[in-house]
Amino acid sequence: MLGSLLKILCIFGWCLLFLFIFLLVVLVLIFFYPLSYRAEGRKDEENLFLQACVTWLFGLVRVRYEYPSPGKVIVKVFFFTVFDSGKKPGKRKDTKKECEKTASGDRHPNPKDQSNADPQTANKSLSDSLSGQSAEQAADDAKDSGIAERIWALWEKIIYTIRQICDKIRKIFESLNYYTALLEEEDTKLLFSHVLVRSRQILKSVRPRKISGEIRFGTGAPDTTGYGMALYGIVSPYLGQNFTVTPDFEEKVLEGKLKMKGHIILAVLVYHGLRVILDHRLRYFIKMMKREVK
Repeated sequence: MLGSLLKILCIFGWCLLFLFIFLLVVLVLIFFYPLSYRAEGRKDEENLFLQACVTWLFGLVRVRYEYPSPGKVIVKVFFFTVFDSGKKPGKRKDTKKECEKTASGDRHPNPKDQSNADPQTANKSLSDSLSGQSAEQAADDAKDSGIAERIWALWEKIIYTIRQICDKIRKIFESLNYYTALLEEEDTKLLFSHVLVRSRQILKSVRPRKISGEIRFGTGAPDTTGYGMALYGIVSPYLGQNFTVTPDFEEKVLEGKLKMKGHIILAVLVYHGLRVILDHRLRYFIKMMKREVK
């Protein structure tokens, strides 16, 4: 009995060990195996073609995007298509709603003939007209007194609105002074410097390793085309020798072809992201932005 129990515990322990090793291998692959990507694009006077592909784990997982034929995203795992945005869903049968018919029509009452007028009604209308004249005079007197009250109420409303605007302007200036002083603190400057360094490291890790292309560029005006070429001169050392831009100072044009390749390691992104998130200066800065620290 004891021997069989030990065998069961041994088998259970080996199963847990294999499961732990399997999960460890999966996590290592997810965080440290590079995610490769490549993109290609061509553009002429009329057409635009784009194609991008992301592969992982020796190409066993693939994500592909194509435009404009017909512009779709395809996700494949091994040889199976997991997602295809270009696949048309099945057609559904049209269902017709039955309309309910009402049997009863609208009834319009017949107007009554009022040919014979009651003399008492005529006398009553005469007295009503006389009383209406006196009521109109009283209404004019009340109207004169009501105009002054409305003018005073309007004046109070204007004063109240001006006070509200002044209070809002004062609060805005107080907030500007508060946040300006916060940005000028030494810890805030060190935090921004730290975030900038980590952002550069992330961009360096995800940037394309190979770039090649030939671009013909022109804005239709010599001055703005020159500005664009000046910008290209600044970033050209990072693009490599296989990427060239030819200016056109007469026509408005943007055409050519472009290819790029690179890879992304998730562990690098997680590392630099955690270094920023775990920085105590970031937590303090967020609390100060929310004004939780007095």
